[in-house]
Amino acid sequence: LGIEISLIGARSHPNREERRTLFKDALQQSSEFIERYSDEPVADRARRTMIEACYEYGAYLLDEISIARDEAPETVAELEEQASDVYKDGISACEKVMDGIGSRRKENGSEAQRDYYVTWLFKAMLERESARASTRDRVPLSRIARDTFEEFIFDVGEGTVLGLRGWFEMS
Repeated sequence: LGIEISLIGARSHPNREERRTLFKDALQQSSEFIERYSDEPVADRARRTMIEACYEYGAYLLDEISIARDEAPETVAELEEQASDVYKDGISACEKVMDGIGSRRKENGSEAQRDYYVTWLFKAMLERESARASTRDRVPLSRIARDTFEEFIFDVGEGTVLGLRGWFEMS
């Protein structure tokens, strides 16, 4: 609950520095919770919350990078590194959730299958945003994201709702 509250506050707080603090707090609490309960099913739920937090905090950092390019260019490299780390954490959480679901995803229409595909889509989106955040590694990271999107789209089905969302996100 504390993680969710920090994340809600980070999404809506008007003060940018306070938002940053709340995002960091949500990620730290998520990491601690996952570490404490890593083998229990509740850890996957916390990982999914962490994935969302990484995506949203990364978007916040991308905005900060844009602002810093005009106002404080000397901080851009540090912000890019922070964003890259946040996206890597999110991608890692996606991989752990997907590994945890494993073969249960093969049950058509199951909740496990839906969670697997949504997590896979988030992984591709995090990889795409990671490429946007990194000026140095943009090309190789973009290729990785594109490959992930393509694999996802072909696996889930090009004409399904998630497949169409994948096409949209890839474009």
